[in-house]
Amino acid sequence: MLPFDRLKLMQEPGRWPPFSVNERKPREWLLTISGLVLLFVLSTAIAMGYLVTRHPGKAEPNPGIAEEQRIEQGS
Repeated sequence: MLPFDRLKLMQEPGRWPPFSVNERKPREWLLTISGLVLLFVLSTAIAMGYLVTRHPGKAEPNPGIAEEQRIEQGS
């Protein structure tokens, strides 16, 4: 089928083959779900790697919080 014929077929939805989600095989669902899980795991790993490499060590103390704590302890 030439690309032009595909374009013509796309413009005529009545000629499309019937498709139903129920007709998908379990293996196809497994591949879809495992692909989504893989994307989630990769994005989590990338985010954690960024946080670990770009923000090492302890957080800097917030002077406002330290001052509030001193005031509360002094009262």
